[in-house]
Amino acid sequence: MSVSEWCQENSIAKANYYYRMSQVRKACVDSLPAETMEPPIVPVPTELMNSEDSAFE
Repeated sequence: MSVSEWCQENSIAKANYYYRMSQVRKACVDSLPAETMEPPIVPVPTELMNSEDSAFE
């Protein structure tokens, strides 16, 4: 079922649907533990960064 169809069947505006969906997403993100929100820092050896066979070129 599309968003448009669902909104029409439930008599709400699409703008209201997307607003409420954004509120739900924010609440879900806020409920995650803090350590899952910080990306890990992965050290890259200097010799890989200077390699001529680098996959980043």
